[in-house]
Amino acid sequence: MYPWTGGERLNERTQVARTETNMTITAPLPEHIECHSDEDAHAAARCFLARLIGPQDTAVRWDPTYHLQGHTFVNGRELVVIAPRDDRHGTVVVTGEDWDEIHRAPPMQRQALLGSCSIASGRRLRTVTGQGVRSR
Repeated sequence: MYPWTGGERLNERTQVARTETNMTITAPLPEHIECHSDEDAHAAARCFLARLIGPQDTAVRWDPTYHLQGHTFVNGRELVVIAPRDDRHGTVVVTGEDWDEIHRAPPMQRQALLGSCSIASGRRLRTVTGQGVRSR
């Protein structure tokens, strides 16, 4: 038997098709970590945005497919908001352009890009959106 060919003997006319399988291995969360409901995660993200942007009523459109991903605009600039799924994670805010770059990056680079592109302070928000902060 020739296991690398599926049991067939190779000759000049035999073609072997390669099949690649993507596998995802995840470690189970510790039992004491509970995931937030979508509503609780959205509420945590809205609180974060209120601290970041100020007391303005900022509307966030939550994605119907990616439930923890939302979109809002500040000074005409699109921001992508990722709500925290559990207490071990925080809200992440990035520009729409940065989110596209993060989304297309190889998995090994995404964490570094999230760290460098994240908007976690008013100073960073003003840098990416302009001086006066107003929502639309």
